[in-house]
Parts: sequence; structure tokens; C-alpha cells
Amino acid sequence: MSQTEPLDQDPVFQLKGSMLAITVLELARNDLESLDRQLAAKVAQAPNFFSNAPLVLALDKLPANEGAVDLPGLMRVCRQHGLRTLAIRASRIEDIAAAIAVDLPVLPPSGARERPLDLTEGEPKKNGFRDSRLTRNHDLGNPSGRIRGRIAANANLVRNACCPALRPCRTGAEM
Repeated sequence: MSQTEPLDQDPVFQLKGSMLAITVLELARNDLESLDRQLAAKVAQAPNFFSNAPLVLALDKLPANEGAVDLPGLMRVCRQHGLRTLAIRASRIEDIAAAIAVDLPVLPPSGARERPLDLTEGEPKKNGFRDSRLTRNHDLGNPSGRIRGRIAANANLVRNACCPALRPCRTGAEM
């Protein structure tokens, strides 16, 4: 045994799953000014509830024709009201690319158990997902492939909606 090796082999960490309460801000339209005003009014009702609250930005309900989301601006508005963005939930490839650009994790679109927003306009969702443009080799004009590879991995996650770390598990269960 070398002198640099520890005498005991006790683990330094454990990976555990946990069901945590996280606020989800489901964006119905891409309007940061209105969001800022409406969020200010909501925070005024219960300021302590929003103080440093973890947040998932749900962009998966935005209509396909809504246009690109200013993700850094959206995160800034949320931060001004005490909300700390942990990840986004998205299905549109431009939203996934924006999250990757700011190194923000991307979660798959919401499950069927949630109450959907009004989806009466446009075509119905195919296979439960709004954007069928997500493909394994989707190229966003990035010849280096660095972002393309990360988008492909996230697009596959979004399309298949499965990842061991995203499946519910018991509190305290080892992963």
C-alpha cells in the first residue's frame, strides 16, 4: 500500500434520489414585460414563499410560432423576484439550444398528469410532444459539433422522455 492511499476505504459520498418541491413557472406566452409585472404582483402576495425558491422554467407549452425566448432575460426577471432557475423543461429545439448556451440543464416535456394550457389552436401534439423536429443529428448550423452533440443528447432525452436520474424514486434511495 502506498503512503498516498488512505488507510480506510470509506466512501466519501452517496448518490441518493429525492422528491423535492420545486416551483415550475409554466410560460404561456413569450412576453417578459408582462411576466415581470405579473410576477411582481404574485410575489407581493407571499414574498417569503418566493425568496430564493428553486425554479424550473417550463417552456414546453409555448406555441411553436411564439418566437425565440430570451432565456438570459427570462432568468434575470425570475432572479429579480427571488426565483433561482435550476433547469428548463423544453421541447422546441431553439429553447434547448438556448439552455445549452447558458449551461442550464434541460428536462423532458411535462407528463400527462399536469393540467394542459389551452392547445386549441394549431395541430394536435404528435405522440404527446409538440415539436417533432427534434432528431438525433439535428444541426443548428454549428459545424464544430460540440453543441450539436449536446443538443442531440438532450433532443433524444426529450423525445424519449426517459433518464434514470429523472425517474421518481423513494427519498433516501441510493442511485
